[in-house]
This record gives sequence, structure tokens and C-alpha cells, in this order.
Amino acid sequence: MHDFDFGFMDGESNVYVRLKTGSGLWHCGTEGYARGTAFAGGRMLSGAALLEYCAGAVCAADADRRLSALNGCFSVIVTKGGVTYLIADKMKTCALFYFMAGGRLHVTDDAGYVLTAIPHVETGQTERLFFVSCGYLDGGDTLVKGCRLVGPAEVVCFDGARLERHEYCSREQARSRIDVSGLQACGGVVRGVAERLKAFAGGRTVVIPLSGGYDSRLVACMCKICGMDNVVCYTYGIGGSSEVSTASAVAEKLGFPLVKIESSLEKWKKLIDSSLVEEYLRYGGNLGMIAHLQDFFAVHELKTRRLVPPGSVFVPGHTGDLLAGNHFPETVDRHSLARYIYDKYFVINILSRRDKRQVMDSLQKVLERYNDLGDREKCYEAIYRWNIDFRQPNYIINSVRAYEFFGYSWALPLWDDEFVRFWSSIDCVQRRDERLYERCLFDTWFLPLGVGFRKKESGALTPFQKFSRRLLSSDARYRLKEAMADAGLYTFPPDNFRLDAATGLIRGLGQAHVPGLSVRRNDSMSAKSLYYLGYIESFGR
Repeated sequence: MHDFDFGFMDGESNVYVRLKTGSGLWHCGTEGYARGTAFAGGRMLSGAALLEYCAGAVCAADADRRLSALNGCFSVIVTKGGVTYLIADKMKTCALFYFMAGGRLHVTDDAGYVLTAIPHVETGQTERLFFVSCGYLDGGDTLVKGCRLVGPAEVVCFDGARLERHEYCSREQARSRIDVSGLQACGGVVRGVAERLKAFAGGRTVVIPLSGGYDSRLVACMCKICGMDNVVCYTYGIGGSSEVSTASAVAEKLGFPLVKIESSLEKWKKLIDSSLVEEYLRYGGNLGMIAHLQDFFAVHELKTRRLVPPGSVFVPGHTGDLLAGNHFPETVDRHSLARYIYDKYFVINILSRRDKRQVMDSLQKVLERYNDLGDREKCYEAIYRWNIDFRQPNYIINSVRAYEFFGYSWALPLWDDEFVRFWSSIDCVQRRDERLYERCLFDTWFLPLGVGFRKKESGALTPFQKFSRRLLSSDARYRLKEAMADAGLYTFPPDNFRLDAATGLIRGLGQAHVPGLSVRRNDSMSAKSLYYLGYIESFGR
């Protein structure tokens, strides 16, 4: 991808725009710029049509309602009457940065431009701690002081003097319990999602990262039920593993070809020596996110070996497990909620006690702004909202950068508005306790299509593991394992042998020095976080 300087969009509003134009990402019109695709009122909008819709919406009396009606992945910049509007979709899938410099508002989708345009790059302490411990930040926050991303479902308005922002779509939704007949309605919802996916693909090859799980299998079933035959699946993992064998069985039953990708430390070393991995880590970091390497190697293989054609659309199954309630613990209350989230997600690097307390205090304030945390349902709602604000857009969905880095398009059907609204309207406790998502997928799609293969459940916890998890935090358990490993009493399992094998190579690219931080060994997430923070902070030295 190459940068192109679009120059001043509107001299009155004093805005400077710099956007990437590679692969036809942006449409340039008289009222601004538009990237991506959205559905509204049964119409698929992109390019000029998407820009025209947003330009009409921002000045309407019911602007928020009109913008909320957009169902898709997009970023739009509108200029009207000396006012500039920056608009992101509901999950902020297309990064758009903005910052003030030289008395002007700078707008860009290029993190590299931000680092060179801001006179002196500084990082915030709380943001640094969040990033190195969990790998992502809140909403539109970035590691760079003075620079923000347009957040999920956010409009940023600049009239030449004032900068204001607000969410055009509320995260709050009424929830209720449903019965079996209510669950059956999901069949029609999925068909609608599948038809929109088919329209977006427009005959292009659809490429599905197929695992042994249920979300990517649902995507494959969507393609099958709406008659999409131009589909290629791929999987990666240890040969003979349950994940690979399940993916193979699903692809065979649905009649889709499956490509099995295998990697080695030699191949990783070759990629890193070529500087491609370093380039991607910077590209996918977006000033506050850890770039995913899980798909990076596989997509590189698919492209270099010409296993999928140019212009293909990658369609991952991100991420039904959140909608299903799989992130909800069995028991939780207002006093244990922050610790639960910290222990589950903030495990990339181990912070000092003082720094951990700072992160925990900040996390508690975030959770309490969602609701009063008075019962299990409200605690689940806080976990759900935190995931949508923090984890999903800034970590899970950011993984699509691996596809666009190599010049491919992508789609996220499980974040289709209709699908999200359906599952979000169901009582959180019922979703978690009754496993409604799994029941619906098997009864409505998997069993009728002959792909009702169950995931291999992870082994049950031993009594000691249950006891230690109840009493010890994740970092305390890790320190205990470190001590046992030093004594020859414990061996760290290779959770992801490809990435762990490459960890040393990633660390060789450079890392930041963070006082009070204990680095986890053989962990690619730790290596990537420290490398990227060091890269950002090098611009301030």
C-alpha cells in the first residue's frame, strides 16, 4: 500500500487529510472520503453511495438514527459547511486517527504518519501498562499522547475551533429470557446475514480460516446455505490434531476444498530476516494494538504459493463466543469482577504490584461506568460491554490487518448488526447457563448439514488447579510455575508452537525497557508487545 497526500479537504475547517490509497481503499468525493461497505434499508452502500448517505445523515435532525442504520465495516470523512465529521462503524474496524498539530486537525489512517507528524511523541503511563499487560487499549485511546482513533460507533466533529465527539449508537439493550420458539428465529437471522455476505463477496473467492470450533464452521455453513460455491478453506495446526481433523471433516462434508498450512522455525526466520514480519508488526499495531501473527504466516503462504486468487475475501468467524456467553465465569460479583477480567486478559506480561494496582483501579472505574454491578446479570453485562469497547475492536477484530496487509478484502459476518442484536437481546445468564448459542447452531445448521462434530473439550481441572485458581492471581500462579521450572519440577506447555518458536526471533527485533516488568519467557505476545512499545517510544527519543 502507498500513501497519497489528499491535501486540505476544506480550508475553512483547517483540516489536513492523508490516507492510504493502495488497493482502492478510499473513495474520494466532493464532500469527503469513504472506505468500506455498509447495508442500509436493504441497499449495499460503498464508495460514492456510502459517502452520499453519510453526508446527508450528519446534518439531519435524526443523524444518530440514520448512522445507526448502517450495518457494515467502514470509515467516512465528511466536510460540510466548514465542519468536518469523522465517522467509524460500530466496531471501529477501519482505523482512523486524528490529532492537532501546527494549529490544524490532522486525519489519517496511517499510524506511521502520526509518528512523524507529531513533533515529540510521548506515551501515557496508564496506556503503557494496559498495553504491555493485555495488548490493547480502551475505545479510541492510543499509546501516543494527543492522538486518538475514532472510536466504535463514534462521530468526531471539528468546526475549525472546537473538537467534539459522541457515540451515535447506544450499547445498552433491553434483555429478556427466551424459549425454544424464540431461539428458532435465529435461523432467519443467519439467512439474512448469509445473503448480505454473498452480496458483499459479489462472486469473489471467499476464504475461510477454518478451525475445529463453531464460529468458523457457522461461516462455512452460511456460504453453503446461500449457494456460494467459490469457497476455499484453510487451517493450520499440528498434523493429526483434533482441530485439523475436525476442520477437514467439516470442509469435506460441505464440499469445500481445504488447504493445510504447516510452518517451521526455518520459515519464520526467513520471513523475519526479510523484514516482512517487522513491517507487519508496525502496520498492525495501530498505535495501541498487538498485531496478530496467527494468520500472518498462513496468509503469506496462501499468497506466495498462489493458493487463493487476488481479490479474494477472507471471512473469519470473529467472534461468536462472546455473543454466546463463553466469556462469562460461573460465579462473579462486583468485588471479584475486576480481578476476573485482569486474570483472564491481562496476562501478557507480569506487572509490579504497584503497576498492577494502577491498572486494576482504572479497570474497576471502567466497569462501574457500565452499571451498578448489583447482581450476576449486571456483572455479565459489564464483561460484555468491556469486551466490545476494549477487546473485540482492538484485539480480535484487529486481526483482519493480516488479510489487508497482503492486499485482500475481508468481512465479519458474526458482527452483522442483526446477528449481534439477536444474541445481545437475550438474558446474559440464560445464554451462559443454557448454552443457547451452541444448541441453536447444532439444531439449525450443523446437524442438518451433517457437520455436527463436537469440539474436543479441554481436560478438567485437577483439585489443585481449582484450589490455586481460587486463591492465587494469574501472575502469582505464573511466578510459582517459574520457580518450579527452575527446580526442574514443571515444564511450560507449548501453547502455540509456531509463535513460541519464533519468540526469540521477535525479541531480536528490539524491545522496550519497562521498569518493574517481568517478561514471560517463550511467549510471543510478550515479545510483540515489548517490540511495538519500543518502536513507538523510539520516536520520542
